[in-house]
Amino acid sequence: MMPVVVIAAMVNSGCSADRAADASGDLALPEDIHGLPLVESHSGPAADSMIAELHKSELAAAESAIGVYGPSDMRAILYVSRFTTEAQAAEQIDAMSDRISAGTPGFGHQRQFEIREQQVHSVFGRGQVHYYYVTGREMIWLTVPPNLARPALGELLDVPLSEIPPLTEAPTSRPAA
Repeated sequence: MMPVVVIAAMVNSGCSADRAADASGDLALPEDIHGLPLVESHSGPAADSMIAELHKSELAAAESAIGVYGPSDMRAILYVSRFTTEAQAAEQIDAMSDRISAGTPGFGHQRQFEIREQQVHSVFGRGQVHYYYVTGREMIWLTVPPNLARPALGELLDVPLSEIPPLTEAPTSRPAA
């Protein structure tokens, strides 16, 4: 599995907090992400352990799930962590964002944007685009190849591609010569 230094949370296509669990109430991973099939998944103590290893500490999540999608040359990874309360999820994403902005090795170009009142963070690192956000009690982290980043996020948020900002912002004017 590709090294990734982050966590996240659960998402279903459409990403509603109400649909982020299967019939048993457990976290449910989508069967595919923008055409990349789910090829490996982890939940329960295995997922908790993998996420703790990434952070070099325990995460206060009540439960977590990790989905690996697609072949090794076109890999996407979805991390999902459900917290006991919405406030805990918000605190975790704020703390993570603060750590990244303070200078987490391997990540750069951090930014935040809004899509339909949903705050989304993004960062580049290790040849991938990483999107992370909170929905309800769940924190979601998606690691995806750049060429699939915007369409995959649009699918998870259930919004058209036109609502997903470009990976890099185009300058509004050219500097004077």
